[in-house]
Amino acid sequence: MFRLGGADIEQMPPPKVAKNLARVMGILLILLGLIAMLPNPVVGAEGYFRMNLYLDSLLILFGAVLLAFTSKGESTAATGLYFVAMASLAVAVVGHAYLSDYPSGGEVKLWDLVVCNQEDVYLMGAMAAVLVICGMMNTSSRQVIND
Repeated sequence: MFRLGGADIEQMPPPKVAKNLARVMGILLILLGLIAMLPNPVVGAEGYFRMNLYLDSLLILFGAVLLAFTSKGESTAATGLYFVAMASLAVAVVGHAYLSDYPSGGEVKLWDLVVCNQEDVYLMGAMAAVLVICGMMNTSSRQVIND
């Protein structure tokens, strides 16, 4: 609280941007993993993004990890965003390395479990980029009182 012209003005804390973004992204990843388990033309076994049960489970796991990291403060949520982004980027890089030996339109199994095609690699890479940008929205460095 500080005084401005004789009136007491209470300073508002910065918004919890990274924490809210981590919650939204966690819920979206869980929903994407659940939707991919249903037959549809976009994501799933026969969709544009070819996903099997293991990749669906991986997306649900990523979403659950993001939601778990939001139980603490803003900086912990940003750490969760970075962690899931790096895990997603690792899947994208390994998928790209495996797919470089196959012609366009092919699919491979990563670690003999996860079915992945080129579109999945792009999806995981884009997801990593979005999560890193969300993590950069961390406002904890500007807070007076840390979480």
